[in-house]
Amino acid sequence: MILSDENMPEGDKIRKIGRYDDFEDVVLSHEIGLSKYDDVVNGTSKIFRYVLKKYGLKPSEAIFIDDREANCISAQKL
Repeated sequence: MILSDENMPEGDKIRKIGRYDDFEDVVLSHEIGLSKYDDVVNGTSKIFRYVLKKYGLKPSEAIFIDDREANCISAQKL
């Protein structure tokens, strides 16, 4: 499963060319109206809670990898 903050044109383009094909599911922030960036700025974990709830996972059952340390810290707070 992949959670991406790609914007609409880029996320749709990546999906269309098949870059997400190796993932069982894809959650694009623009499609659900939540953002990893907003979580960092506002100190919330809405997007991470959304993903955990959608897949029926506890935080301890998930692995989060990101290229931005701030996103990792926000997810780690759960």
